[in-house]
Amino acid sequence: MTRDQALNALVQQVNHHTFYHLFRNRRTGHHSAGWSGGLSMYSTNNENSPNPVGHFHWLSVIIQQVNAAVADDDKIAIANNVLQWGGMALQVQEHNLNLLNNVITKAHDWNNPITPPMNSSWTKLASIFAYHNGNTIWDSRVSTAVCFRLSCIFKSAGDDSAHVRSMFPDLGFIPGMSRRVKRRMPLIQEFWPNVYSRWSGHIAGAQLMQEIANKLNLSGIDCPPFIQNGQNNLGGGVWNAWKVNMVFFADDLTYCPRTAISAEENNKLKKICDMDCDDLCDHRIINNNHGIHFEPCIISGKLNDASSEGINLPDGAHGLGSYRILMEFYRMQNGNCKISARMRLQDPCFDKVWEAAQEAGCPPKRGGIDPADETCSVFVYSLGYISEEREVDAIRNFVCDPKSSYSGFLHLLPNALTID
Repeated sequence: MTRDQALNALVQQVNHHTFYHLFRNRRTGHHSAGWSGGLSMYSTNNENSPNPVGHFHWLSVIIQQVNAAVADDDKIAIANNVLQWGGMALQVQEHNLNLLNNVITKAHDWNNPITPPMNSSWTKLASIFAYHNGNTIWDSRVSTAVCFRLSCIFKSAGDDSAHVRSMFPDLGFIPGMSRRVKRRMPLIQEFWPNVYSRWSGHIAGAQLMQEIANKLNLSGIDCPPFIQNGQNNLGGGVWNAWKVNMVFFADDLTYCPRTAISAEENNKLKKICDMDCDDLCDHRIINNNHGIHFEPCIISGKLNDASSEGINLPDGAHGLGSYRILMEFYRMQNGNCKISARMRLQDPCFDKVWEAAQEAGCPPKRGGIDPADETCSVFVYSLGYISEEREVDAIRNFVCDPKSSYSGFLHLLPNALTID
């Protein structure tokens, strides 16, 4: 695969993705699809709803301040404003003003031989103080989103890291501590180096953002204007490096998206998966004497019906009946509740489903699988104490605002349940 092919695949991959706004690793209910959808889901970490309009207003004001800044005190005030906005602990004062000036100089001239500091704080300052030079923020969230998506593309194409590095010689990731960053890291590290503290990584990231922006503009992919008080606040309908960067900052992806399938395969999948569900997000509730069970729509219908598949399995315990897999909410004697994915050990796809749960990072069942059991859970999520009248609400919260590992499991589940 060539660099251009990889970036074209990346553009299409993002264009078919649904972005969910996250606050403290939980979905807030806001979502939208494609590049424009990703831009509309942008917010900084301290907000519980998207706010791209507010960001463009802040950005336009602070860029005006940068253009007017002459005195050292003005630069220090702007820098600390940016650092506070980015949630950074660094503070610029008179004793490290020289570092700030060197960062600004380097950001305006990437070929300048000086080597000022670079990390997740300085990349933000470089990007603001040299915004019109094409700088963008290359921090852990943005860099791992880009590197992870490209890793999925190269993994699918069968390319190795040496080939990838030859096409993107300076690109790499910035390590971070957030849940979504950690979830991306195993695949990223197969292809990309750690470029923490390297200006080459910051520059490569900025150049890549502009290259993608050019592709979006040429392809005619919509970039919505964000108007406030009659002004577009740098948010007019043309893509630039900063806006592309915002999309990747908002990116919630932590597992590789499904590869494109033919129209024939897609129609076959629609026939297999009965999507006639209630309004409980993407699940249906199944009340049962043994507890409360719920079924993801992604595996509803024939795909989850043992009798229609001709597997000839006996009725399963714990309410499985003819279902091959059930998400089970159950209560222990101490009142604590759990959610698990229960399956028959006799199901020919049990091992594949178990492996899918492990690949997605779902919490394994304590003690593992007991071959003597008729049915077993492939994972168990502990919910703590739930009062009896709040059981359905607990299920609703779990399925409507899923952890990334559970979403990843559902993504892998249809293929895992398919009988070869």
